[in-house]
Amino acid sequence: MAIDDNPIEVLRKQFELEDISKSPISEVVIRVTAELAKFLPLPHSLQSVIQKVSDKIRTDGVERIAIMLKTVADEVLKHDRDICQLRESQSAEQKKARDEQEARLVVDGARRASTTRSIARVQRIGIILARAISAPAPPDEDEIEEMMRIATELTEVDVTHLHALVGLQARFLEGRSHVERYNAYQSWESGPWRDRVDPTLDSVFHKLESYGLVSAIAPNNTFNIMADIQTRFALLPKGRRFAELIGS
Repeated sequence: MAIDDNPIEVLRKQFELEDISKSPISEVVIRVTAELAKFLPLPHSLQSVIQKVSDKIRTDGVERIAIMLKTVADEVLKHDRDICQLRESQSAEQKKARDEQEARLVVDGARRASTTRSIARVQRIGIILARAISAPAPPDEDEIEEMMRIATELTEVDVTHLHALVGLQARFLEGRSHVERYNAYQSWESGPWRDRVDPTLDSVFHKLESYGLVSAIAPNNTFNIMADIQTRFALLPKGRRFAELIGS
């Protein structure tokens, strides 16, 4: 693979042109804090904090982009031989189109990474991008962008619970568009949560549901209004796909 064809090199050239440390988001925050310092009667202790905001935003953003890039590079290198073979079979037009796709996605990922606090979430963005770059088929840009957005929102607890549900129910999605209600309901108790009633589970899984990764199951119609039961959830294809992209 020629160095100019390497998606990581394409990305770095893009960064040189765009200067991510001066992204619109960072510049707006920096400008607003500077205006606050000018016009509000801020106490001295807060003024010293405001003065450090600009450098902190830029430094943290660049560090997170670097972590994301390293994650992408490390993952892509594992599949470098396969990627080279794939690109050798493509026409010049196909190579150019895919390089441009991947560069757009990684630049978008870098912007997300630069404003994401959690390093684990930054690394998940990088893993998603690496999987998209390494896949034989051209990436679906809309799908990958959405998966990166979801990756910036889910906590470690959210991801752990999703993986647990994938382990329970992914097999029921083979050749199907959904997990049948009976299979989803019966498999639920085999999870680490067992059959206990836990409001925290509701919170986590309803959050996953809001991103279209799982779906709540209607309770058994033999329960009455006084029954204290745990809501159970079914894995959706999008949830399995997200879990595949971020890995274990």
